[in-house]
Amino acid sequence: MLNQLPIHISNFFYTSYHFVIFHQHIFIFVAEHSKILRREKQESAEPESLSDNIKQKAQILYLSE
Repeated sequence: MLNQLPIHISNFFYTSYHFVIFHQHIFIFVAEHSKILRREKQESAEPESLSDNIKQKAQILYLSE
C-alpha cells in the first residue's frame, strides 16, 4: 500500500499536468471571456452612475435655489 502511494501521487500530477496542457485553450478562452464580460459590465455601469451623479447635482442645485 505505502509502496504504491508515490506512484499514485506521480500519476495524479502527470494526468493533471496533461489535462491542463490539453485544455489550456479552454482555460484561456474562459479567462478572456470573463475579462470581456467584466469590462462590458463596467462600461455599461459607468454611464448610469454618471447620469445619476448629474441628477443628484441638479437636485441639489434646484433645492438650494
